[in-house]
Amino acid sequence: MNESSYYDTIIKYWDEEAWKKYFIEDLGNLYKSCNEIMAIRNYFKDKVDKRQLLEILSDESLFKVLLGGLREDGTFSEEGLAVFCNKFFGTGIDKQGEFIGRLKVGLSLQEASKDLKGTCTQTPFIEQVSKLVKSLGNLFYQLEIKGFVKISIPSLSIETMKDPKEVYEKVREFIQACLSISPNYNPYTFFILSLYRITRKYMELAYPRLKDEKVFNFIKELLGLSEIIVPQIPNEEKMRDYTVWGFKEGSIGYEVAVNLVNIVWDIVDLDFIQKYFRIPSERRLYLDRAIEELEKVAPRGKDWSDIIDGLRTYNSAYRLGILRLEFLPSRYNRFAQEGLYVLNGIYLGKMIFTKFMDYISPQLFLNIGLIDKVGSNVRWQAIIYE
Repeated sequence: MNESSYYDTIIKYWDEEAWKKYFIEDLGNLYKSCNEIMAIRNYFKDKVDKRQLLEILSDESLFKVLLGGLREDGTFSEEGLAVFCNKFFGTGIDKQGEFIGRLKVGLSLQEASKDLKGTCTQTPFIEQVSKLVKSLGNLFYQLEIKGFVKISIPSLSIETMKDPKEVYEKVREFIQACLSISPNYNPYTFFILSLYRITRKYMELAYPRLKDEKVFNFIKELLGLSEIIVPQIPNEEKMRDYTVWGFKEGSIGYEVAVNLVNIVWDIVDLDFIQKYFRIPSERRLYLDRAIEELEKVAPRGKDWSDIIDGLRTYNSAYRLGILRLEFLPSRYNRFAQEGLYVLNGIYLGKMIFTKFMDYISPQLFLNIGLIDKVGSNVRWQAIIYE
């Protein structure tokens, strides 16, 4: 097959070994890093939470975890290890203000620590990492059941957890692993995302090798593609072209597109992570890039006036699809001035389904539009240009 597209040059979606590399190296490294983060968390929970403060502080590494960055005036440096570990792992001192007050009036460390304990509370970071571990665990379980790949996670050395510098390094490695599987950078993650809901026609336009039934069936079986909407069209070829394929809940494709990507983006969107590691919002970055790409190919002109007129009857929405992409007020106003509107609805009204699908397909591919089956109705979300 000589026919190819731009995407054929950056992703070997037809190659079983390429997919094994993606799951073992990209997602496998993330899974390993997730488990390292949880091992550090469990270590701190065991060694710090509800234990006598003086006993904790007798350990040099834990002393740095709880008091690293403490200034003479009793405040903590935002760049210090104590603030870092508190933000990420929830480590701290019960009645910390009282403890600092005792030190400031000249009491010894032993006297200041009397009757006080360490704490290790849940943090937004650990909450999201726990979700990620669950998602990846489910994904690799499915891959193992299919006999495709099997992942084994080595245990983390206790010595690593005793080194405060290594704690920071493990978090940095984890954030890097998150970024490495983001669809902003990883073509295989983007490939899966682009198939969440898509017609066979547009799927083959973007990825021509999927016209080969062997390749299509490989992707179908691996990722769990299913028919979502089968239009009632007398012409069999058109019915095939405009059947909407996608991932149902429980499939590998769904796990990556809906759960994995959103959890990773939720982690990167945490304000203290963006602050510590000086990274932007992956979700906003994706939206900006997707809108730029859509502007290059969005259908315009009088030939599409019937679709645009049909869409005008619906209310605007600020949140887009499964990726929870949001138009901020300033951004939405800018798009409104350019004639770009976000709409959603449940009925197609008088719009011709095949033409509507041609109009919305680039948005489905970029995952900034959505179409789904709700009972006997077709639910959709779309952007229009006027």
